[in-house]
Amino acid sequence: MSDAFIVRRGGGLLSRNSAALHVTAPAGSTVTLAKGGVTVKVLGASKSIVDGVDANTAHWYYSISPGNSGSWTVSAALGGKTASKTLTIDSNKVYDVRLEYTLYLFKEGSGLNSDYSYVHSDTEDQNDRVTTASLDTLTIRRAGGSYTYLTFTPAIDTSKYDQMCIEAATTSIAQYGGYSEGLVTSSQLSNAADTGNFLTFKDLSNNAGRALYTLDISNYSDLYYASVRCAKGTLTIYNFYLLPRSAP
Repeated sequence: MSDAFIVRRGGGLLSRNSAALHVTAPAGSTVTLAKGGVTVKVLGASKSIVDGVDANTAHWYYSISPGNSGSWTVSAALGGKTASKTLTIDSNKVYDVRLEYTLYLFKEGSGLNSDYSYVHSDTEDQNDRVTTASLDTLTIRRAGGSYTYLTFTPAIDTSKYDQMCIEAATTSIAQYGGYSEGLVTSSQLSNAADTGNFLTFKDLSNNAGRALYTLDISNYSDLYYASVRCAKGTLTIYNFYLLPRSAP
């Protein structure tokens, strides 16, 4: 149905007079191309060298011969993670498709992502704060003082993600509360006073059962840290993750 492009260093294509798919995905991924629900090609976990792109990203170019326009689905898989996008190919041009996987910082049943750790930023005596982690929950209990921030490291390339999502429950002490998710910079890791330290944030409800909260981070495209804030009470996190950008 199709023939693969010959790719020059820098991404130059030698084939002409046909449409093409340029797929980027995390290095090591296996990419599958399908048209009308039928698999056309499985592209192995190889990496093309393209100038100006980080080494953790792999590239595939695939030509689509005339007469094969229509709906195509591009999917990627790596270590149990999957991602896919469907697009309509209707003209003689190169279609760029970028695939990223959902980034779980903490996942119920799996616990903390092994590539990440977390640090605390307290405004009061750390003895007032207790954090416990299991495979199912990450719990922060703040008995006194003001706020504590729990921030995940290393920093995240936010250009790859649209939304930050947290599935959590809160239990406040007396009339106190104050729970949020958001992004912080490196200079804010050791300065936790209030939500003014967040670049952007989403408040969680006080004394609320398990619920999902979503924060739009599509306007950010640099390296930032994912963080949660807990005031007097308990914040129980079940899932904390970032959704990939929807645009190709």
